[in-house]
This record gives sequence, C-alpha cells and structure tokens, in this order.
Amino acid sequence: MRRLEISTNTECTINCYPLCPQKLLHSAYHGSPFLSLADFGRALSNVPNDVRIEFCGFSEPFLNPEAVDMIELAHDRGYDVSAVTTLVGLKPSDVDRLARVNTGAFTLHLPDACGIAHIPITDEYKEVLTLALTKIQVSDFSIMSKYFKDHHWAGNSENSPPFHFRGPFLCEWLSRPQFVMLPDGTTTFCPMDRGLKHVLGNLMETSYDDLMESKAFRKILRSRWAWDGNGVCRSCHKAFSTGRIAGKMGKALREIGVSV
Repeated sequence: MRRLEISTNTECTINCYPLCPQKLLHSAYHGSPFLSLADFGRALSNVPNDVRIEFCGFSEPFLNPEAVDMIELAHDRGYDVSAVTTLVGLKPSDVDRLARVNTGAFTLHLPDACGIAHIPITDEYKEVLTLALTKIQVSDFSIMSKYFKDHHWAGNSENSPPFHFRGPFLCEWLSRPQFVMLPDGTTTFCPMDRGLKHVLGNLMETSYDDLMESKAFRKILRSRWAWDGNGVCRSCHKAFSTGRIAGKMGKALREIGVSV
C-alpha cells in the first residue's frame, strides 16, 4: 500500500531529544507551522484513494487542534487512515470521535523511563490514555529508549554514529512510497528526510501520482543501483538492512577484475 504521512504541525513539544532531529527540521523548513483543515482538504483532493493517510509525520499530530477533524475528513472521503501518537493534545471528548473512525492502524507512543519523550503526565493525559485503551483498538506500541529501532533517523539524530554505505540497496519505502507532507504542502519522499534534502514538490499544487513520476523521485529510485552517492538512503539503517546485495555485487565485480 502506498502511504502519505501528514505532519499536521512542526511545533512538537514532545521533543524526544536526542533521538528526534527537530532542530534539523526547523533549520530546513520555513513554511507555516500548522496545517489548516481547509489546506488539508485541498491536498487530499490530489491523493488517490488507494493511498493510506497516516497521521504522524515529523511531529505529534494532535498538537494541531484540527487534527481530529482532518482524520474524520479523510475517513469520510474513503481513505484508509492510521495514526502514530502520544495522545498529547487530545481531549477526552476526542476519543469517541476517533473510535468511530476505526483507524486501520493505531500506534500508541508511551512515556519512557529515560524521559526522552516529554509527555506531560497530567490528570487529563491519564484520562485520555485510559479512554483510548478502552475504546480504540491499539495495533502497536512505541517507547523511546536507546534501543528505539529508528533512533538514528538516517544519521540525523544528535550524537548518532557516522554511517555511510556503498553498493546497491533496497528499501520498502521506495517500492511502496511513504511520502511525508508538511503543513504548507511541501512533500518529501521519506520519513527519514528530516533535513528536507529530497523534496518532491507540493501536494497542494500537484497530485501524488505526479510526485511519483517526478524527476526528483525517479533520481532517488535510480540511486538504489549506484555504487555510492550522498542521498539520505546511504546513511539509513532501514535501507541497508534490506539491501543484502552489495556484497554479492562487489564479489562478482572483483571476479571479473573490476576494483571498487
């Protein structure tokens, strides 16, 4: 399934330091900090119904007060909808609205013992969490820690160890695109591209299908078969972990006398 992650805002107070590279995003993005319901509807008109709309992106979705309205709008238009959330920003009355939407996947990001995710444990948060666990079918849980599976974010996290690999690679997010749209419609090809090095275009101005056919995305796809490059993928453990063909190709080239 093709996907589109929605960053409803760029003002994430959860600030999962040092794992989530919010500073890098702020240095690269200069558009509106909040997505309006009207602009979301306009962008949604450019997205085919076979694309799953995922409310996560680069920040906590419910820090935008219109996020629940957006989820309902996408659901009413026939999209498969999912969410990744800490629940911060939700009101108790919002939980029933989300339960009626029946999201295809609902990942709950819980507080961690390390204090990496700054989730305020207020009485309202406890009430919302209790209601969510009671009324919403939670499909997965996420907890920030030093073992968090995406903690390097393609080398963009604070203090992430240097990582760069050569050789061809594969990645499910290229074979099944997972674009990310920011509040002003700016759309990048991957959730790992926090520095916005690979912007494809603007979903408020062009269609999802046109972005898939864009020169920018085709260049990224071709880069899978190059021996080296400076794209985000070359520093991403997700791409490396699914690309086990580099060693085989290197061996084959050496066998015919080509040095790489």
